[in-house]
Amino acid sequence: MGIERQEVNFCCTNTNFFVPLATWSGCSYMEVVASMYSLAHVFVSHAWSHPFWRTLEVLERFCKDRTLDPATTVFWLCFAALRQHNPGADIGKDMGAAPFVTAIQQAQQSLIIVSSMDWDLLRRAWCGLEAQTAMVTASAGHLTDIYTHVDEEYKPDLYRPDSTQVRCLTDGAFHGDRGGAKARRDAAFPGHIVE
Repeated sequence: MGIERQEVNFCCTNTNFFVPLATWSGCSYMEVVASMYSLAHVFVSHAWSHPFWRTLEVLERFCKDRTLDPATTVFWLCFAALRQHNPGADIGKDMGAAPFVTAIQQAQQSLIIVSSMDWDLLRRAWCGLEAQTAMVTASAGHLTDIYTHVDEEYKPDLYRPDSTQVRCLTDGAFHGDRGGAKARRDAAFPGHIVE
């Protein structure tokens, strides 16, 4: 019996792919596949329960919205950046020097991906630390956007069937925004997520 696409989340991907790869190589996924070291442009905070394919859709939409080239934009995601067979070795004991904190401080922007069904992300200590660090770092010009992939069951009053199912709250306007585009975009974001 196979696994359905919608069932594959980061927990499943980590267990079946990233941990075996890290155990075999002793390295993180990025250390295995990257041709050179690069600082992240965008730090991504996400829940591991979020479907893998939906996260990829959000990343694609984010690049389009922020006019970033997905081929050259470096995203920092913990599943790829840390050695998943022994993440404690990367994290250490000093939270102020944790890889999450350093990556956020070095990135130009943070992207927080949440479930449209509930604000599950900030119930996790790591994700709360990431969001807090991103907000503190924002004073130095660091942007923080919140994106969600709207589930089929969610039909807000402002739902437009012709629009994509990815919604966002943005830190400032997108390049080329005109005529209240940000206000309309923010109004379409599921309000129950951030209440």
